[in-house]
Amino acid sequence: MKHFIAAVLVGLFSLFPFNTANAEDFKKQIEARDAYMSMLSFNLGLLGGMAKNPDSYDADVAGKAAANLQALANMNIDAMYPKGSDNGQAGLADKTRAKPDIWADFADFKKKQENLQTALAEFVKIAGTDVDGLRKGMGMVGKNCKGCHETYRAPKD
Repeated sequence: MKHFIAAVLVGLFSLFPFNTANAEDFKKQIEARDAYMSMLSFNLGLLGGMAKNPDSYDADVAGKAAANLQALANMNIDAMYPKGSDNGQAGLADKTRAKPDIWADFADFKKKQENLQTALAEFVKIAGTDVDGLRKGMGMVGKNCKGCHETYRAPKD
């Protein structure tokens, strides 16, 4: 009888597998998101350094970094954000800071991306003009980044 019960339990568990496969299922998407955010962060870091230290301002570098940000923001990132790849899923809490809220209101998530695209279209025009333009643009871009991160990204532990 014990063997029969054990076999039934094993069979049931195989029908309803534990949700630990999510980490592996979404590994490439989460890695792509991390790489994408790293590229955004790298370019923002270049610009932020110039905004904080006007003596380091280089119009050419500022213009190219702003253009890089615009190109990144204009990418279609939907494939990096499949439903279920959030930190609320089993096995993903320590792999991603993406909150389940993204998929609860994906239209708002996409709208925030569009707002960033709009801000960056303006930023590209002024980042390479002078430090004041750079600072003004950084404020616009930062506001849009913050708006999305506050809503859809969990804080660091």
